[in-house]
Amino acid sequence: MKNRLVRISGLTVLTISSLASARVAHAQAQVYTNPTSGSRRYALLNGDLLALYINDRGDMGSPIRYPGGTKSPGAVDPITGQPLAINNDGSVASGSYATLFSNNNAPTPGTLAESVRQKSEYITAGLGTVVEGFAVIGNDPGLRNTFGGVKWLHGEDLTVDQSQTFNDATQTSRTGPLTATSTLVRNTGTGNQKPLQIKQNVLFQADGAGRNDVKITLTFTNTSDHTLTGVRYARAVDPNQGAFSSSGVSTARTSQTFGTAADPNAFAINSRFSDTAQVRQLGFGIRDGADAVGTTLFSTGQLSENSILSTPDAFALTNNHVTLGAGKSATFTRINGGIATVFTTTDYTDPINHPFLDINGIATTVDFNSSGSTNDLALLSPILPDILPGASDTFTFFYFFNPHQEGPGGDVPEPGALALLVGCGISGGLLLRRRSKK
Repeated sequence: MKNRLVRISGLTVLTISSLASARVAHAQAQVYTNPTSGSRRYALLNGDLLALYINDRGDMGSPIRYPGGTKSPGAVDPITGQPLAINNDGSVASGSYATLFSNNNAPTPGTLAESVRQKSEYITAGLGTVVEGFAVIGNDPGLRNTFGGVKWLHGEDLTVDQSQTFNDATQTSRTGPLTATSTLVRNTGTGNQKPLQIKQNVLFQADGAGRNDVKITLTFTNTSDHTLTGVRYARAVDPNQGAFSSSGVSTARTSQTFGTAADPNAFAINSRFSDTAQVRQLGFGIRDGADAVGTTLFSTGQLSENSILSTPDAFALTNNHVTLGAGKSATFTRINGGIATVFTTTDYTDPINHPFLDINGIATTVDFNSSGSTNDLALLSPILPDILPGASDTFTFFYFFNPHQEGPGGDVPEPGALALLVGCGISGGLLLRRRSKK
């Protein structure tokens, strides 16, 4: 086995290749310099069905354009959603791309760039600016309000850990898991103290996992002399799967419901779009609820990343939202005219009462369309236990793409078997949709 570890400023990319593996995946990793800021980097992780563009702060949508940090949408084919501005080395020529998925349920062969161009973009396809980012809040009593407190900090409020340096990132092998890690710190300006370190690790194509999900693990480390309290993480994404269609005319109509067919056991919110050609959907949530009691999922018609991540907890309370309880219990809060009605279930995976009862006691699907069909999806972690000096805590969530014939843990045939896969249609991809952002 040959492993390659690539370090750049704030971003570590690990590619793994194994000639002995019976599962032939097509994995490639590359790191590029931001064309408008030479000190910034972004990574491309390209696999069988999925490709991710990740910036050095750990969110998707690259490269960020400076000054201002705006992620502008990348041009796509109006029918296929395939990107139109990918350079021959796989870098982004203009705009931004984030997450691309093979709608045909078939590995995408060819060079790095050719493989990416055959996938369809679901986050940055559309108008306005790209929404796929995060924020964190917390308090360090010893440093007063120098870390968060009542203010949510966005990725751009944090500092990339410059101790990680860039090495040769060229990788031509296409086998095995793909992962990238960004490391951020919160500088206080007081005695050069950095009360919080955040590592965001993105992983997909791991052994035993399906080809249609992405695992993101957050590790929060207290690097100060004081206990950190109230640490909480938020992630927001604007699914843009309605930005392209089989007719070439975007209808931009999507629906947001609870639960994802990609993993019926997941605690997830789902965004769905369908036309005459296929269904495309994205799930966004968690798998293991053991340490995630209090996780909240919601959608909102507020389409500005800056706005939603400035007060994500407040947005959750004013929009339909679902919160994980102990075990598989959960509560769904429906907001109607400012009045909250709460529904409960002891098992959100129960196929009979799935997942909640409506006001008349009739089984129904939880509807998140409190503000129409142009919503962002958002996830709030629980408030983490106090983090002592030198200690760490973690939180993990997932993106779930359309279920496909392979399924979790399934094998991907060798390239010679591609013809057999072409007929195995996948219902879509990472459907993140985008609306006009302000």
